[in-house]
Amino acid sequence: MPSRKPLALGAVLALLLALTLPAAAQAALSQARRAVPQGWQVYRGPDGLVLFHPQGWRVQRAQEGSFLVTAPGAEAIVLMQPMRIEGRAQGVVQGLGQVFPELFPGLKVSQSQTVSQNPEVAQARLEYQVQGQPYRGWAMCFQQGGQGVVYALASRAPDWPRQQQVLKDILRGFFYAAPAGAGTPSGGAAPGLPPMVPFRDPVEGAFTCPVPQGWKVEGGTRRHHAVDVRPELVAQSPDGGILIRLGDAQVPPMVMANQMLSATGFREGGWYSPGYGLQQMVMRYLPGAEFITKYYLPKRVGQVSGVQARQLSDLSRQTQAIYERAGLPMRVDAGEAVFQTTREGGPRKGYVFAQTLAATAPGSPGVGTWMMEKLGGYLAAPGQEALAEAVFMAMVTNFQIDPQWHARQSRTTGQVSEIVTRTNNEIQGIIKSTFEYRQRTQDKSFERYDREAIRGQVLIEDPNTGQRYEVPNGSNYYWKRTGTDTFVGTDADNRPTSPNYWFERMRIVD
Repeated sequence: MPSRKPLALGAVLALLLALTLPAAAQAALSQARRAVPQGWQVYRGPDGLVLFHPQGWRVQRAQEGSFLVTAPGAEAIVLMQPMRIEGRAQGVVQGLGQVFPELFPGLKVSQSQTVSQNPEVAQARLEYQVQGQPYRGWAMCFQQGGQGVVYALASRAPDWPRQQQVLKDILRGFFYAAPAGAGTPSGGAAPGLPPMVPFRDPVEGAFTCPVPQGWKVEGGTRRHHAVDVRPELVAQSPDGGILIRLGDAQVPPMVMANQMLSATGFREGGWYSPGYGLQQMVMRYLPGAEFITKYYLPKRVGQVSGVQARQLSDLSRQTQAIYERAGLPMRVDAGEAVFQTTREGGPRKGYVFAQTLAATAPGSPGVGTWMMEKLGGYLAAPGQEALAEAVFMAMVTNFQIDPQWHARQSRTTGQVSEIVTRTNNEIQGIIKSTFEYRQRTQDKSFERYDREAIRGQVLIEDPNTGQRYEVPNGSNYYWKRTGTDTFVGTDADNRPTSPNYWFERMRIVD
């Protein structure tokens, strides 16, 4: 059989997060409103859409999953539209005026570019006129496997410098919840989630994050030094079957192992202090996926099996470009992995995302420092992977650093607050988009891994009836003996023979 990538970025829209409104959730709702920007209100759709917008703005729904938010007088708009795409993402952006002629009359598209190949992501600048008034805007299209989603922002041209941040905040803050009254769906779909309530860092107020109501939640800012600050958050389900983690305060900052340090007694695995009480572990630089497999899983998770890891090259390049535009020449490497492990409660399936960040001395590639900049993941008991994935997605994509805390910390470390805050927001947006794309196929990845690697099966389909079967893997072709449920595997495309029977060729599905 052909080789497959261990993980796949999938379809378009993450239908995640549950917020049950009636009765028991009213207290949670009143708490959640504290996170709504001042002067804004909350829209909740019957399909579970939750978004925040300024008062007086209107939310319109053309179909399930999409929305259009308009300012009074339609002076500004925010559009989100899932769609089936034939062709390239850049073609969708360039043809936006034909797709939405009422919204963008006489649209002129400029500065169109493809910024990612997997998933395919294109963006462009928009210009058009409504009743003689000039409008400016921006659009982006994500596309993979024929599935896609279009995002667009626009306002009157004179208002664009002022309005674009408001429009981005509307787009950045939306999510999907399980509709009120929804129970556990049938057919193996993701179960209904618990209500999400806001959690605020109890130590320094450095961050906020939605967490499932009723779960055991621990975390906060762990300050080891004025410039060594490590936020972490851990949420565990009441039955102990799911553990979600964002950040890990046990992972220290690193100094790159090199000959100079080794010659002075600072060998890999030891500790080095540049002064002022700051402690750094001596360790060669490990890009995201290698950091997970060679450092994080052995040291922080323990014995694991079935590890499948990969670098997220597109995400790494985009994030590194943001740092470079901000004047910060950093190396960025993102990666992810799935794995199996065992806890006291039994077997667990796990997922880890990590992004490492390195700064080297000019002209000295092996001299510098690095750190685990972002980390998140979960452990889930069998049958609870979909719930773990959805809760994790809801937490990681809505995790917010408090801007006032960030400004204070930036002054402490001597950084420019405006540059670092803007950079962090852009990176968070890219990571959110990446996670949203992989949400729809994460369950399928686990299912495929469990079938192939753990149970040694392959999924095949009868092309005549569409019926699917699981059979032992190891062959390149599979044949069904007519009138029976007997299957034969062959290495070559040669039909088996047997007296009085005809063998029909099956199609390998996954």
